[in-house]
Amino acid sequence: MQLSKRLSAVAEFVTPGGCLVDVGTDHGYVPIALLEQQKQKAFEQQQLTAPVADLNSL
Repeated sequence: MQLSKRLSAVAEFVTPGGCLVDVGTDHGYVPIALLEQQKQKAFEQQQLTAPVADLNSL
């Protein structure tokens, strides 16, 4: 998967075998690319559905 320059910069922070949590993602491109590059073996993806204003009340 070809990542944009912005997402490539983010992906570079993940070390091989490191842990990645992709919270609030709407696409999952970074974890998928890291799996393809074998920098990680699995990932958990969570999509937040509440508007940011609603999250402030938690």
